[in-house]
This record gives sequence, structure tokens and C-alpha cells, in this order.
Amino acid sequence: MTPDESSTGPLQGIRVLDLGQIVAGPFSASLLADYGADVVKVERPGAGDPLRALGKKKDDVPLWWHACNRNKRTIALDLTNQCDAATLRALAARADVMVENYVPGTLERLGFSYESLAQANPGLVLLRVSGYGQEGPYSRWPGFARTSAAFSGLTHLTGFADRPPINVTAFPVADYVTGLLGAYAVMAALRERDARSGKGQVIDLALYDGLFRMMESDCIVYDQLGVLGERTGGTNEVAAPVGIWPSQDGIQIQLAVGTDQMARNFFAVMGQSELAADPRFMTNTLRVENRAVLERITADWIASRPAAQALQVLNEKGIAAAPVMSMDRIFKDPQYAARGNLVQVDDDRLGKVTLPGVAGRFSRTPGKVRHAAHDLDADRDSVLADWLPATAQTASRSARPGA
Repeated sequence: MTPDESSTGPLQGIRVLDLGQIVAGPFSASLLADYGADVVKVERPGAGDPLRALGKKKDDVPLWWHACNRNKRTIALDLTNQCDAATLRALAARADVMVENYVPGTLERLGFSYESLAQANPGLVLLRVSGYGQEGPYSRWPGFARTSAAFSGLTHLTGFADRPPINVTAFPVADYVTGLLGAYAVMAALRERDARSGKGQVIDLALYDGLFRMMESDCIVYDQLGVLGERTGGTNEVAAPVGIWPSQDGIQIQLAVGTDQMARNFFAVMGQSELAADPRFMTNTLRVENRAVLERITADWIASRPAAQALQVLNEKGIAAAPVMSMDRIFKDPQYAARGNLVQVDDDRLGKVTLPGVAGRFSRTPGKVRHAAHDLDADRDSVLADWLPATAQTASRSARPGA
């Protein structure tokens, strides 16, 4: 399969080699692919990316894999094999971007230091994702989403004040935040290359970096006041009332009253406008101090009416409220449908599959979900034909498993 010529994504013409594994690095590459980049997934022969063995399967097809690595072509290369290593080096010489998330030092040990790659391709941008970064006393430590969330300081804030911290979610949030930041950093590096220097560079991204970047409030508060953030469960120490409460029909509603005007509107909606003049609730600071009382009032009001009714009146009055959605409800939700957040695409083994749509809608050069992930090494011939001159193709095909 060759790149989809109907793609009009803003990154059409950008070539990316994805040597990443599991989630963080591959998700960065997947985001670039969504916007039209030609992304080639490089996997080891045999087992391929370890993500192929993780998560639920249907008819022995790894479902998470097929979603995370959509829009990519795949080629299997054993980087300890001389011929395969030469193929990768030839591909890298024609790439704009390479993504890897090996343990620091692995790429160099395999003979692919950035310096050696840049000799043949000075414009190459190399995104390096690792648990703790390429340098420092912890650089060789392994890193996963949960350990990175813990190290970033985020886990310390997650849970209830009277209990130990808990994992941020059952979802690998650090991997996906890192993937987002990685794609953003790649675009910044490409912009600098194309607008100024003409040269690529290395992006060193630790798995905890993105989460720690979001800890800016706690960082400056500790620096200036010496105060540590605390676990607040489902509530909030910045604004009130904020929390999740069940409606009359059992649907959980997330409410976030973040301004004084919103609070006055909320009191009016509840039929208790006098609360706006209550000395406990007149300002956000006072509402936070007295949030336990206010949250009981809020819980009683939400519990007294169906979710649809509560959500309609709250949002009509400019009060931020949303249902806590599960995937079965998302698949039927009209807002998701209106924005094209769910798309059906072809999968080589599963037929039609539904995946999240491209995040961010461009008015002129939109991204596109073209297909789900492919089987291991399925695109070797098309990749070699598109990326390499004929002489290199011959040598690479001779190294194909079973050739």
C-alpha cells in the first residue's frame, strides 16, 4: 500500500520513521500520520512491537495495536543484522523525522547515533523518548506510565486526603501526554529547520516531562509558599462547587462552577438566589472554605432531577456541567457524531473498525484516518519502492525474511 494520494493533510510530504515501542513514541508518530505524514513503523521481525501482545484481542487480533498504529506502513528490520541495518540507514537518509523510545544508549549501541545519521541527513529531526531522559542519574531506569505519573508529582495529588495516593487512571495518561508533547516538539523542530537553519536536531523527552509541565501551579506555590498540594478526591481546592454527583436517574454529572458569576447563576437555577448573599458563599475563596456545606446543597439538587433536565438548564445558564461518559454512550452521542469524533475505517483483518477521529479540524487541509494498523512487515515492498533508489531496493529485498 502506498501513501493515500487523496490525503490533503498539512504534513503531506513529511517522512517519518517510527522506531518507537508500546505507546508514547508510536503515539507521537500516529499524530503526525493523522495530519498526512508518511509514517513507516519499523519493528523487529517475529514478535514486532510489544504492544501487539498487550490488551484485549478479537480472533487473535490485538485491538489496541490496530488503533494506536493507524495510518502507518510497517516494515520488519533486525537492526543487529547487517543488511537490515543498512536498509534502516538508507531510509533514515531520506527521512524528515525519526522517533525512538529505547533505553538511552541503545540506539548508539546499534550503530545509529544521531551524529552518524546526521552526516548523511543533516536535516533529520530525532525524537528520543525515555523514562527519565537521556542524561542524569536515573537515565537508565525503565519507565512506564504509572511510574512516570508518580515521579512527576501527579500521583501525589490523586485520591482522597485520608487515604494513600492512587494511580492517576487505569489509562496510561503519561504515555499519551508524552505523545502529544512529542508531536508538538517535532513540529517546532521542523519549523526551525525549514525557516532558519536547514538543520535537524535531537529532542530529548522524558516520560514524566509532560506531566510535570502541567504541575506549574503546584511548583510555584511550593517555591514561593513552601506549601504542598493535597489530595482532594473528587472535589477541588481552587473553586467550588466542583465535583461529580449522581442525578435522579443514576447518571453521574460533573459540575464545575469556576467564577462568581457562574455561582450566582447556579444559585438562581437551584431556586436559592439568596445563597449569593450568604457570607459563606459570596466569593470563590469563601465558597472553597465552605465547600463541604455547598457540596451537600449541590448534591441534593442534582439528585432531585433527571440528568437530561439538569444538564440542559445548567448549560443554558452558562454553568459548566457534563455527563460522565462511558464508551457505549459516546458511540450514541449526538455531539460526537456532529464533530466526526468517531470514524469507521478499513482494517486488513477486522473489516471495518471504529476509531477516534483526527483531533483538531483544519478548515483547508484536514487530517484523515486512512486505515487501521497493518500486519507486521506488510508494507515492505511499497516502503522500499517509495523511499529508496532502485539499487538500495535490491539489497534490501534480498534481506527479506524467507527471501
